Amino acid sequence: MSRMHALLAHQGPLVHVDHAHRLAGPADATGSWNGRWMVRAKNPPKDKPKVNVKEALSEVGVELGLQKRRLLDMTTHRHMTRMDTDALLHLAETSGMPDGPDRWMRATQAARLEALVAMAVEGYPTNMADEIRSLVRDIGALAARRAALEAME
Repeated sequence: MSRMHALLAHQGPLVHVDHAHRLAGPADATGSWNGRWMVRAKNPPKDKPKVNVKEALSEVGVELGLQKRRLLDMTTHRHMTRMDTDALLHLAETSGMPDGPDRWMRATQAARLEALVAMAVEGYPTNMADEIRSLVRDIGALAARRAALEAME
């Protein structure tokens, strides 16, 4: 007696079960059901769920806070004053905003942001410097997303 038979002996003898009564699915040439799911992907539901602006704003706010905290933690021990770190956060947020009436200030702001990021990454290994630059970009994108959601309210 095989080990499997011994393990299942208490349930009685093993028998073959006929599955012929089951419905055949729309299987393709390989025998899979992928065709069924592909049809759904091609025809998405027409009524997309509406964005819950309040919930989305809350999520963006939490994520923005986390990214700002990470950026501040990474720049704490650099040659930056508190005023510089505040300016870095402010400029990071405004960098992602669409051009407005202060469009003429964009070049000045971009130059100031680059200078502050250069100060923030001074002495860091390349991968950490890249992470700080990435955080600055993410903060700008999140701020722009928050502004877009606030405009929807």
